[in-house]
Amino acid sequence: MFRASLDWACAVGLQESEKNSSTGKQSWTNIVLKEACDFSTPRHRPGLPRKNVFWWGENIVTCRTNCIKAMRKWTKSKRRNNLEEIQECRMNYIDEKKILRKAIKMAKKKAWQDLIESVDSEPWKLPYRIVLKRLKRIFPGLTETLDKGVLNRLLD
Repeated sequence: MFRASLDWACAVGLQESEKNSSTGKQSWTNIVLKEACDFSTPRHRPGLPRKNVFWWGENIVTCRTNCIKAMRKWTKSKRRNNLEEIQECRMNYIDEKKILRKAIKMAKKKAWQDLIESVDSEPWKLPYRIVLKRLKRIFPGLTETLDKGVLNRLLD
């Protein structure tokens, strides 16, 4: 794409006013290169915000914050070259990470139990949709698994 853009710009060429001056040639070159770069690699756009996770809660927020603080403290301690402090910060980070993993695991387990309990009270609402959504991801559709000849006979 970059080369095609440059080829196109060179085929069109400079205008008469730009050919006579060195600043015109320089500005034309800058414009052509900028346009070629923009054309070949689009600029980064911020993505969509992440969806909220059903099991996320205040407990996990605090555990995650503590884990990030411990990781930063460990990273900062590596610059000081004090082996005892580095080892202590590393162990603290590992402990905080374990606590975070355990909190996430417990939150997921609790959310699953809540979902199972809600099946008893309202079986055709949210739990039904969640199960169908998971099954759609796991199993391919009927039309995808059938032979093309059989599918054509059925549809005709």
